[in-house]
Amino acid sequence: MRVKSMLPVTTGLVGAVAAAVVVSWAAPGTAADNYPADKMTVSGSSMESTGPNTEKVILSATMRTSTTEDLVLNVTAECDIQTSLANAGASDSSAFGQAKIYITVDNVVVKVSPDDPDGRVVFCNRAHQASSTFTNPADSYNSFLQTRQANAFNWVALNVGNGIHKINVIARYDTSTSGDATAKAVIGKRSLVVEPTKAARNETTASN
Repeated sequence: MRVKSMLPVTTGLVGAVAAAVVVSWAAPGTAADNYPADKMTVSGSSMESTGPNTEKVILSATMRTSTTEDLVLNVTAECDIQTSLANAGASDSSAFGQAKIYITVDNVVVKVSPDDPDGRVVFCNRAHQASSTFTNPADSYNSFLQTRQANAFNWVALNVGNGIHKINVIARYDTSTSGDATAKAVIGKRSLVVEPTKAARNETTASN
């Protein structure tokens, strides 16, 4: 007896992975070192993945603030998790995939709150596991899952100071498997919107 479960939640497997998108935006008709001020937007569409338990810059931008500013940084991203399991006879298998995103301003991590250890926010994850108790070793169970969704999160960087600032959006990919299993996490289309603002006096919602 063979049992197969194919449950693709979204269309299409992810193909070859392209290089990371790195953007330094300048207004049309200006020199490359005349960086945008006030609101800034960058985006990318290539599929981004890397090895398990590693990190990769998925967006990068440079902007100028003319006064000491607080920055609201909004990131949106498609996040794709792919896992597969294969069990034969009496066996166990499991697959875990996760993608977290965080931001640095001038190489300093922007935290979500003062007690936040690393500023990382989970954009997608999945734990997929199965056990089989077939008495015949030839009997097997196979399962494949793929999900993709778009999520967003806001970070706030306080008192970044005036001048030129380098902003990186970084994805961390964590995967693990046991038994006959595979797991992959992928970031797809994504955008970064940066808006200077003035937070309340002595605001401590987030710290960079």
